[in-house]
Amino acid sequence: MLLIILVAGVWTVGVVTYDSIDQLKVGLVNIYIGNMIPIKQLYHISDKYSTNIVETIAKTKNNTISIRQGKEDIISAQNEIQENWQIYTKKYHRPEEEHLLAVAKLEMIKANYFIEKVISFYNNEDIHAINSLSDKEIMQSIEPIRQYISKIIELEYKKAADEKNKTYSTHKNTKKELITAFGIIISLIIILFVPILNTIRSTQKEIETQTKNLKKLNNKLTEEKGHLENFTDFLSSLNSVDLEYIASNALKRIVTATNSPIGLFYHYENRNSLRLIAKEFVDDSSLESKYFSLSNSGLPKRAIEEKQEITLTNFDEEDMPIIDTGLLKLKIKRITAFPLIFNDQRLGVIILASLSNSLNVVERKYLKGYISSLAQTLSNALEYAINQIQSVKLKQANERLLSLSITDPLTKLYNRRYLDKLFKRELDRVKRDKKYLSFIMLDIDFFKQYNDTYGHPAGDEVIKKIAQHLMDNLRRPGDLVFRLGGEEFGALFSDINEDKSIELAKQILLGVPQLKIIHAKNKVNEYVTVSIGLTVIYDNLEIAPDEIMCQSDQALYKAKHDGRNRFVLWKKEDYPDSEVSNSTHQGDTPSS
Repeated sequence: MLLIILVAGVWTVGVVTYDSIDQLKVGLVNIYIGNMIPIKQLYHISDKYSTNIVETIAKTKNNTISIRQGKEDIISAQNEIQENWQIYTKKYHRPEEEHLLAVAKLEMIKANYFIEKVISFYNNEDIHAINSLSDKEIMQSIEPIRQYISKIIELEYKKAADEKNKTYSTHKNTKKELITAFGIIISLIIILFVPILNTIRSTQKEIETQTKNLKKLNNKLTEEKGHLENFTDFLSSLNSVDLEYIASNALKRIVTATNSPIGLFYHYENRNSLRLIAKEFVDDSSLESKYFSLSNSGLPKRAIEEKQEITLTNFDEEDMPIIDTGLLKLKIKRITAFPLIFNDQRLGVIILASLSNSLNVVERKYLKGYISSLAQTLSNALEYAINQIQSVKLKQANERLLSLSITDPLTKLYNRRYLDKLFKRELDRVKRDKKYLSFIMLDIDFFKQYNDTYGHPAGDEVIKKIAQHLMDNLRRPGDLVFRLGGEEFGALFSDINEDKSIELAKQILLGVPQLKIIHAKNKVNEYVTVSIGLTVIYDNLEIAPDEIMCQSDQALYKAKHDGRNRFVLWKKEDYPDSEVSNSTHQGDTPSS
């Protein structure tokens, strides 16, 4: 009877012990798994800000995606951010996070305000506004909320660790108490219940094994967290289209993530050329190593030509730099060249040296992500640069075409077509500002006879000299000179009164003979001369551009009729039968 009671007692204690230990084990695992859910949600929110929104803006600026697709991606990312944030704040957040949540909420409002502004650009399809978004403005709007989310993640990790430590301590104390109880019972029945004792020992070993496994899991999670943070920081550093900026920042983070003592970044510029544009922890003398050289046998050239990763572990150590830590001098054990290739396009090579013989599985997995993301970013930067060059060339071509459409090819003065376009604008301006507007019409005297005597090439030279003479006398900002056709020119200027306009017309008239261009067939002078018609208006609000041109043409006709080599100011009393509106200014008859 006693034996039955003892066996039953031992059996009951064993079952309870096993269940308790098993529950502790499951509870400890569940703590980690349970706490990873809100952490993953927070990481998801951070990624949506840093990757989806920032990257979508960059892709839109690079013309990698359309404005419509960019709008959909940003709105989708914003909705996912709000959904995950509401789930987290309602279901998972802790009381000690209230302050951080309040600040994070404010920063999220600011970020959302920025995102709404960006969405408005997309709604309006305003690519200029999108392109004007600088990297600094984007990061100032997005980075604060990411920082506060990172702080909340850190608090979650700390709380999970505290709960784990508390549970582990409980587990440890329970184990000690149960072992003590078992020791008392087993000391009484050890001879009769050896099989039970063996079972207890087996259970204890299982507990210890599970504890070790949990410690390994904890270390692995910590390591994985570090890799995730490094990779997130790496992706954020790629938000640029400047090649050397991308190379420098990317190389620094890759070297840090892989604990490499040496890092080199070569840019592939054309079929036969690599250029070093970034380096970490290496001096120029070390670059003379045959393994780093740009010769056909060097690692950079081989990797880019073969389009595959190349690793060396057997090499001449004397040709490699020694890593001096201050306490120890260490030798490099491995060199790896990683070609940067995207869509079969060669972009560059990264060389990493290592003090170990191989990368672990986790490091290799993340390094592959680093290289892939960097290659895509370099491809986008190159595409952006090509688009910019093409845009500049197109702009220059358009400017050239516009110039050809509004200028006279012989004199480079504006043509009659451009005068018709500008005249009304200038007239409206002086009417609005209540200023003077003057228009000169000028014609070369006896030009047909000049061409008949000296030939058309010589006539073209005269036209160019007269054009330059007009430009020399009308040099103020806003003065406009035109070739109206053949030997006829026009000049439009404002802001000077009638008297000064007359002085300017005289200056132009008297300056032509001083050019001393011989004209044997000129009946009024031995040199080339011109005749000028001038119109000046001030407050005639009803007059139109064609009326002003008609007045100047009438004055020019009168100057020619009166003997040429003179200018005439248009006055209504000289044209009593004209239907053209009268200028409000009356002046003295000009002398020739």
